[in-house]
Amino acid sequence: MSNTQVHNDASSPDRHIDPAARQSLAARHGFTLVEILVVIVIIGILAGIAIPAVTNVIATGRETALKVEITQLADSVEQYNLKYGDYPPDMSSWTIAQRHLKKAFPRMSQRDLTLLYNMCHDGNGRFNPAAVDRSEALVLFLGGFSDDAAYPLTGAGGPFECRLAKNNAAYTTTTNVADFQYNVSRNDALFEFDVARLTVNAAAAETGGQVNSTDDGDLIPAYQMDGRAAPFVYFESRTYGGIPDAVSTLVAGANPYNGYYNPDFGGVRPYKTNVPVSPTGSGWGTEPDASLKSWKFANDKSFQIIAAGTDDTFGTLIRMPMTAAQNTVAASDLPAYFIEKTGKAMTINSNATSPQQTLITGMDGFQEDGAVNGSEGNAHLDNITNFSSRTLESDLET
Repeated sequence: MSNTQVHNDASSPDRHIDPAARQSLAARHGFTLVEILVVIVIIGILAGIAIPAVTNVIATGRETALKVEITQLADSVEQYNLKYGDYPPDMSSWTIAQRHLKKAFPRMSQRDLTLLYNMCHDGNGRFNPAAVDRSEALVLFLGGFSDDAAYPLTGAGGPFECRLAKNNAAYTTTTNVADFQYNVSRNDALFEFDVARLTVNAAAAETGGQVNSTDDGDLIPAYQMDGRAAPFVYFESRTYGGIPDAVSTLVAGANPYNGYYNPDFGGVRPYKTNVPVSPTGSGWGTEPDASLKSWKFANDKSFQIIAAGTDDTFGTLIRMPMTAAQNTVAASDLPAYFIEKTGKAMTINSNATSPQQTLITGMDGFQEDGAVNGSEGNAHLDNITNFSSRTLESDLET
């Protein structure tokens, strides 16, 4: 019987390790509780740094995407101006809209003009400035018109399709709004609206229903921000302030001052700049709306396009009293306008003797607290426009 000898190879790393030390090393096969806690703390610190950074990157990306689309919409409005020799109206004034249509489409039939008239007026012939609102005006004018000079609205490829059978005697003469629907396949669009983002029940055509807007039931849809429900809104410079139509020609309760409001997304009026303007003529108290003109509007010769930002809320239609003190709210409130770069607000005040006296005390940085409707916060801050570098907050002067 042979004896087998076990030799420690000189190359073995365990050759010179003390047996007691070797036993200690073998026992340390995992992490201690202290080491695990240290790792967890480090991960927590890194997450605390990374999560806000990632969130900011995502928010900035969304804001950038909105700004890009607003720029594209603005470019399309400029193309419209080049094509038709006029900026599209925002449909807050029938006087201006009718004048524009006759200029842009000089051979337009009375049928098309009457159809649009019927969309915007009640049974008593009174104009409703919100019938085609500031969001729907963008879709109406940038979505494309028919090549038929007489029927740019109802001809092939125009914004409205007649729902009557072609053999119906009224097919070419009807001006009844119920006989039409929105056309999702329009010609020569200056901006390619994503149908999925239009507030339109496009599928209704398959069931024989009327294709119309899902937000208010009329024939013209709004265009929603990507991933949001609030629409883009458009204001044209001729109606930034007071609507030129006589109050007596407007539907009951219509506000003669331009603005956009939706209970789901809040409201907004055209923004002003921090450039003061002294009144012309004989003074503040005798010139109509002199104080309204006391601060220059942003893009005062063209238009404003506004998006509600990532919070899906425009803000509040601030209304303040026409008093020197401006510290009470009454039923006769007048509209207020926010000023870009400062976020201050001004209101109509015929008692003022300088632009500074139209400013509302205590409102700064688009802060709406204390205003009418119990508004809290400042939803205007993340609004994005075609005249801001990004959000209104990013352009605030400090």
